Amino acid sequence: MLLVYDISKRTSFESLDKWLNEVRDHGDEKVEVILVGNKSDLEPKRQVSKAEGQKYADEQGLCFVESSALNSSNVDMAFEKLITSIYNKMINNEFNDRLEQFNYFGSERIRQQALEQLAQEAE
Repeated sequence: MLLVYDISKRTSFESLDKWLNEVRDHGDEKVEVILVGNKSDLEPKRQVSKAEGQKYADEQGLCFVESSALNSSNVDMAFEKLITSIYNKMINNEFNDRLEQFNYFGSERIRQQALEQLAQEAE
């Protein structure tokens, strides 16, 4: 899951605790969360420093990236971090069983593709 705040609006940053608590209260305990400071193209209007975003991510045990959807900078990095984190959970056997993997990935087809890719990489 990407948890996104607007770097040019402090109020969105201040809402992170609420949003993260909702994810942790209502989501799977193994849900992967990446913190994204969006609108990095609005540097002159910045209200939340990159250091603040990184500190919050570190305190909450999250990966962090700043991006701009407007100019596409680091958007791919946010998704790559998410996919890499999920992949690492798979190869470290952090899922208890096949049903848990199915529930995490949402469909048998997607799960099967991921497992096939792991098998190919292990060869």
